[in-house]
Amino acid sequence: MIKRKEIEIEISPDGDKISLHIKGVKGHECLDATEVLEKGIGEIIDRNYTQEYHQTPEKKAINVSFNRKK
Repeated sequence: MIKRKEIEIEISPDGDKISLHIKGVKGHECLDATEVLEKGIGEIIDRNYTQEYHQTPEKKAINVSFNRKK
């Protein structure tokens, strides 16, 4: 079963502050998941790491098949 991964975006009423909350992503992968958003939003003023950040990311397996050229 695939675990659900979420990025919750919270914008303050005046629009001056935007917060990203990452759920279902372990380890440094949460930083990879938000990289594009962070670059587009602006300067990061604070970063808090959750317990999930300190957990080991799940290993991913990729199966690749191909036909050899003759």
